[in-house]
Amino acid sequence: MYRISLAFGHRQLDGRRVPAQTIRAAEHLALGRLAELFRGGRSCRQLGSYLNNAGDTEFEACSVVECYGETVSDQIGSLTRLARDLAVSLRQEAVLLSIEQIDGRLHWIGQVIEE
Repeated sequence: MYRISLAFGHRQLDGRRVPAQTIRAAEHLALGRLAELFRGGRSCRQLGSYLNNAGDTEFEACSVVECYGETVSDQIGSLTRLARDLAVSLRQEAVLLSIEQIDGRLHWIGQVIEE
């Protein structure tokens, strides 16, 4: 089992904020591709941090789009292309692609109707 995530900041390379509609479009692009590859995903907005070139800590809003998959080896190329497409559309230096092998199971719990 794998947890796959793509994380990207909401600032462009030049320091300006990425327009809200561009962020939404990037999240939708990622969610759509993850649905095609892994049957679904989810997106959330968070606060991230990083060290800038001067060694100072920068804080920045970011999006994390993630999903789970039983296998990923056949999708590595597609995931790499997705991360690259996101970086280009958002004018980012890079997008973080994380693929973590986890020990666990997914359980889809449906509605139970008692009579």
